[in-house]
Amino acid sequence: MGKWWLRSTSMARELLILLRKSEEGRNLFNMLLALINRYCKGVIVEGVETIDEWIQVQNSPACAAQGYYFARPMPFDQFSALPPHLI
Repeated sequence: MGKWWLRSTSMARELLILLRKSEEGRNLFNMLLALINRYCKGVIVEGVETIDEWIQVQNSPACAAQGYYFARPMPFDQFSALPPHLI
């Protein structure tokens, strides 16, 4: 089977929540991200809302994260008010 590549893909918050419920799920989270990374150039974890979720994502193969932990939804013209490390 030939390889196909995506630029990046995202993991929904619902899956993050489900996998965080058990030690087995937390281990599966990293394995799943590693597998997805074989077929795309990065996984963005959606819906990071707590410091514990952010720490888990930082210690995973994810390339990026987004969610209320970083900022609430806002109009594009307000992006310049965000700290540079979040843009």
